[in-house]
Amino acid sequence: MSKQFLLASINSFGQLHYQDVSTGEMVANYRTGLGCTDVIQANPCNAVIALGHAGGKVTMWKPTSVKPLVTMLCHHGPVTAVAFDRGGHLMATTGVDRKIKIWDLRKYEGYQVGKVSFCPYEDILGFGHSMGFSSILVPGSGELNFDTFVDNPMETTK
Repeated sequence: MSKQFLLASINSFGQLHYQDVSTGEMVANYRTGLGCTDVIQANPCNAVIALGHAGGKVTMWKPTSVKPLVTMLCHHGPVTAVAFDRGGHLMATTGVDRKIKIWDLRKYEGYQVGKVSFCPYEDILGFGHSMGFSSILVPGSGELNFDTFVDNPMETTK
């Protein structure tokens, strides 16, 4: 049994292509019917392809399905980015409406993020959302080389 490595791409007419990279053969070619998109992302857990469309919808595809597995209205305007967590259960979307939404793909419920702020000189991101407040670690995001003449976090009143 041979493994198949697929390359997913979408053209300016909104056609989703799956191509076998080992043989060069076109495996599938589907029309999304939602126009062009600039956003394409694969779920790392199950390799389902998510497309963000200009109408605010996110569709999810697999190579053996002629129609999208899921169509979600996520934003009131074009979708600008889609991202998945490592486990594949959460999806984050952003849109031109300047909103960030976190979607639980097990229930298809979304949490709208209101305010996002980094703690100064730390790797901690705090954000308020529709269910309260959360904080996460973002390794490498803190400032390593800060200017002590401008703002010195080690300075005391003495």
